[in-house]
Amino acid sequence: MTDEPTPDSAPDESDPFHGPEWLGADRANFASPAVAISDSPPGPSGGGRGKRRMSDGTRRKRRIQRRTGWSLAAFGLLLVAAAAWLVFTGMMARSQLQHVQADLASMRGNINTSQLDQARATASDVARRAHSAHELTTGPVWSLAAAIPGVGDPAKSVRAIAAAADSLASKSVPDVITASEDLDPSKLRLAGNQINLAEIARAAPLLNDTLQRTATTQEALEKLPGKTWLSPVDRARTELLTSLDSFDTSIQNVYRATELLPPMLGSSTPQTYFVGFLNEAESRGSGGLPGAFAIVVADKGKLTFTHFEPDTDLLGVPSGLDFGADYDTLYGGTNSTSDYRDSTISPNFPYAAQIWAGMWERQSGQHVDGAIALDPTALSYLLAVTGPATLVDGSQVTSGNVVQLTESTAYEKFPDTDAGNDERKLYLLDIAQAVDRQILGGGGNATALVKAAAHAAGERRLLVWSAHPTSEALLTQTELAGTVTSNGFPYTGVVVANAAGNKLDYYLNRSLTWQGVGCGATRAVTATIMLTNDAPASGLSAYVTTRLDGYPGPTVPGDNRLLVQYYATVGASLTSATLNGQPVTLTPERELGHPVYVTELEMPRGVSQTLVLHLTEPNLGGPLTVLNPPLVRPMTVSTSTTSCN
Repeated sequence: MTDEPTPDSAPDESDPFHGPEWLGADRANFASPAVAISDSPPGPSGGGRGKRRMSDGTRRKRRIQRRTGWSLAAFGLLLVAAAAWLVFTGMMARSQLQHVQADLASMRGNINTSQLDQARATASDVARRAHSAHELTTGPVWSLAAAIPGVGDPAKSVRAIAAAADSLASKSVPDVITASEDLDPSKLRLAGNQINLAEIARAAPLLNDTLQRTATTQEALEKLPGKTWLSPVDRARTELLTSLDSFDTSIQNVYRATELLPPMLGSSTPQTYFVGFLNEAESRGSGGLPGAFAIVVADKGKLTFTHFEPDTDLLGVPSGLDFGADYDTLYGGTNSTSDYRDSTISPNFPYAAQIWAGMWERQSGQHVDGAIALDPTALSYLLAVTGPATLVDGSQVTSGNVVQLTESTAYEKFPDTDAGNDERKLYLLDIAQAVDRQILGGGGNATALVKAAAHAAGERRLLVWSAHPTSEALLTQTELAGTVTSNGFPYTGVVVANAAGNKLDYYLNRSLTWQGVGCGATRAVTATIMLTNDAPASGLSAYVTTRLDGYPGPTVPGDNRLLVQYYATVGASLTSATLNGQPVTLTPERELGHPVYVTELEMPRGVSQTLVLHLTEPNLGGPLTVLNPPLVRPMTVSTSTTSCN
């Protein structure tokens, strides 16, 4: 008889424990509450169920781990991708910004040379590249990166730099181009002696808006971290600030011109100016001995000369001015406020200008609104643009001969007699009138003429003073003012004045070597001044070599004597000085806040004198200002300082 399962004992297919591995198990045990809660180790029956439960838990845990792993991996990949995107777009943005800086410099050059079409094309490139840099640094990745405290500082800086460049290129640069077109010298000169003041006035608002936007941009960049953990970003910020400083300075200079020129050229009221012609062959603090002079009237932009006079017209005419105790102590012995020939003794040109104005008003009864100083070298720069001027005798004054004619030939051409001196003065007046006619006659490129005037101003050969405080305040911010400044920066300067009453400074060589050493609150300064009398041994007239100083020692024709003044940084003090290696005592004086150390030097022909000053001065920041009054031969200047970075 076969043991076949009966229907009652057949396996229940719905039983979850049905299967070969459970055959023979005592099912009753699984249903027993006692077994279900038993703490005994799993046996052949209970162990199978426990193992199955652990497998399910492990699988769930592994599934969670896998999901977490994939999430972390995905997040890591996302971070890598974001970092790669930041690096890639950041490098592209930096490249664009570097092009922007180069293009801005190129554009300024185009504007300065009146290549406005090229400037406009360059401005278009600036705008395109700046906008590209801005777009590359926008979006969620850059926003999130910039929001991370500390870590996100470079991203924050890059975004701000790109935004600043974009704003500059899209708003300020187009305004500068438009203003440059309005101020194109070829458009401003209506005729040789008249300036279009309406065009100048039209450019002023555009430039003012540009300056305001630039100031806002600079302020925003200054607030960015100066030092992040990514040095290339720090350099980019510094480079853009430097570019903005240069851009701002250029616009400031032009904007000052739009404020200065209309009122000074008589936009509303005619303005009268005293024009003094300085002779560099006899040195003075402001450059040279004042000689012939002229009076010019500016009315609605039109310039007209009304007088040309010799220096004798102002001899013996007092100005009635008093510039204070320091001035009197330093220059009282020269009678500079009452003797026209010594009116330029100070290197601070506003003193001389006020003396001229006072003397002319007392002599003529005519009030002047300002004064202008010119020397023959400045005239040579202007004649190089306009072409030669023709004298009454038919001879020509050119860029190449005007200095020699006025400061050397004129003294050989006429005899050293009263009649000869009168002839020479008339000859010099003829030169002044001919040159002025040529300059105002409309000849030459207007842009080149403006550049020539700027060149002369940069060398203190063209100086301007205004009697009106608003205009004078603007002038003092330019090279035209010729002031001795106390601007809080390091300062050095050598001023010489002829003490013998001759014309030998035509042959004077000068050099100044300045060295600052030390990084503390004060530093040691050594100033070395070398002066050489290079006058020829023969061939000079008695008028050129005369000695009126009463020097008691033996002299020969060609020997000279100089008053030498060294100007130091405000707060400096002299510790010692030598002349040709031997100790020497200098007289301490002051002018406009600056210590001034004074001595007189006998200058034999063919001899050099070397004066060395050792000083202690405050270690001020900022650039070194060099006072360098012009003579025929420019002074050689060399400076060096300890790097304290």
